[in-house]
Amino acid sequence: MILKVFGSKNASNAEIRTVVDIFTNIGVDNDVRKMARFYTSKALDILKLYNDSKAKYALQLLTDFIVERTL
Repeated sequence: MILKVFGSKNASNAEIRTVVDIFTNIGVDNDVRKMARFYTSKALDILKLYNDSKAKYALQLLTDFIVERTL
């Protein structure tokens, strides 16, 4: 089911929801979010080296949005 849904432009909303539920039930979403937090933390540390700007601020906000959003 998972391999059938991923990469398929024809997957139904119900099929996608089923796969998301499978990932949630086995904890994959938590593992991925934890890894994403690790890498975004590293990226934010690197951003500190640059002067403040609108672009820098946008990148900082974007990292929070990407990690915290849900499926």
